[in-house]
Amino acid sequence: MTITNRMTTTLRDEILSLMNGGTLEYDAAGNLLVLTSNAPADETYTAITGFDYADVAHALGDWSPPTSRIGRNVTVFVFPAVSNAANPDAVAYSALGMAIERATNGQALYTAPLQVGKSYQHLDEAAFRAEAIAIDFSDNSNRIGAALTDAVYNATLRGQTINAVTAFYLEFTQNAPGTGTDTVLTIPQIELGSGSFGAPAAASTLLTASELTKYGIDANARAIASQAELRTETLTQDYAEIGGWRIVTDSGDIWWRGVLSPAKYVYEDSQLKILLGAIVLAI
Repeated sequence: MTITNRMTTTLRDEILSLMNGGTLEYDAAGNLLVLTSNAPADETYTAITGFDYADVAHALGDWSPPTSRIGRNVTVFVFPAVSNAANPDAVAYSALGMAIERATNGQALYTAPLQVGKSYQHLDEAAFRAEAIAIDFSDNSNRIGAALTDAVYNATLRGQTINAVTAFYLEFTQNAPGTGTDTVLTIPQIELGSGSFGAPAAASTLLTASELTKYGIDANARAIASQAELRTETLTQDYAEIGGWRIVTDSGDIWWRGVLSPAKYVYEDSQLKILLGAIVLAI
């Protein structure tokens, strides 16, 4: 079973809040794998109860390091055997979905329907074999850097906290985001301090329907927008084509990428101006 872009609103908002000095920490008590009796809709679902059912605790070593934006469980997850001796031929419960929750407060981090639902009777054991669950971040690879998606996976499943970043840097590329290597222009970076972005909101409140389609952003995505007009230093040469931008950390990790549409032509002795709200980060 693959969880593609099944991060909950809670997790998406925590990721976006990293841009304003937030952190993302692994729950010291670990996580719980939960079976649900319905297909989850974001954080709305009904966890299975009764018949000796119990959520399965999992810890740091139960998940592989991410490779190509995908990580998998390396441990077999087995739920307690169903106890229904009084009526062994009856269906005790049916599982249609699953969730990964923080053990301390029950916050859901990832949810997904099961590809094939299953009913359980007395003494049946629900289980996920090794590598049956894949957390896949590849669907937004042109918009979100692998450094960020890998860090999120590690912070939610493998105990590696994302510490607060005090400053990010906006830089410009000749190309729009794509699968190839970016051509970074020599335009001086613009520093983005903590508080450069607004609070997380539905992407549909920050972008029009045509913009969502143009940039390949789901209307239900969560997003933040830049809160100030940004200007480069006065340029010392012409730039015939500025097709994209990206946001990097102080260590050079690429976290976000975006397109300038249409591409800009900027002349020597002028400045490139980015209007208020023009940089939208969506996940």
